[in-house]
Amino acid sequence: ITCFGEQTGQINASALGGTSPYQFAKNGGAFQASGLFASLAAGTFTMSVTDFYGCQKIPLQKCHEVSNFPGFV
Repeated sequence: ITCFGEQTGQINASALGGTSPYQFAKNGGAFQASGLFASLAAGTFTMSVTDFYGCQKIPLQKCHEVSNFPGFV
């Protein structure tokens, strides 16, 4: 996150093991071929990774926000 309150965070998920191709999802949403999730606000996200055979892993990821410095615009 580049500035306080913005939605500029990114998660670039990748997978090791299993059998490619992999599919990625954020917070229980639809799966997609890319592990890149952009335009995120600060927060904790549940990422799901599924391989070719349907084996799934669900780790947590966090996007951290910079502090809001009083007096800066």
